[in-house]
Amino acid sequence: MMNIVVKCITYGLFLMMIFSNVSCANERDKHKINSFLPDIKQQTETFPDFINKFATAIDNNNWQALSKITKFPFTFRGQLDFEGGVKVSEAEFIKIFPKFLELEAFTEIDGENISTTYRVLSKIPVDTSKDIKGNRAEINDFVFAKYGNHWQFIQVYTDLSNISLIKE
Repeated sequence: MMNIVVKCITYGLFLMMIFSNVSCANERDKHKINSFLPDIKQQTETFPDFINKFATAIDNNNWQALSKITKFPFTFRGQLDFEGGVKVSEAEFIKIFPKFLELEAFTEIDGENISTTYRVLSKIPVDTSKDIKGNRAEINDFVFAKYGNHWQFIQVYTDLSNISLIKE
């Protein structure tokens, strides 16, 4: 009988040790999480910060940097809804996007249509009050979306026949 009592006490002490370690671990984890929360708030990316990274990557022909802030598969979207789109992988994007930037594009300035290139369009200043709506921004033919705390380049509107030509 004494042997059973000793086993029960030993087993009980063993369980108490396990639960106290789990409880301490949970408190440590809560402390780690709580101490990390302020850093998450600081990591929220503003659109002006993002668009600066976007333009800098294009200015420097840094396609790797641009691909890091781009959502894949990336979509080249037709200018009319019925045209659909062409989706490309990261490798295809890095290969064709430099050529794409040199294609002719049009923009309206003071009510007048102006011929330019997509590279120039990527540098036209942003009117955030008009171009950004919630977690989505459309600047010229470029479309961006916010996922969590970060913005990404998600698609561009273009003449899809251009994409077929530069993919070949």
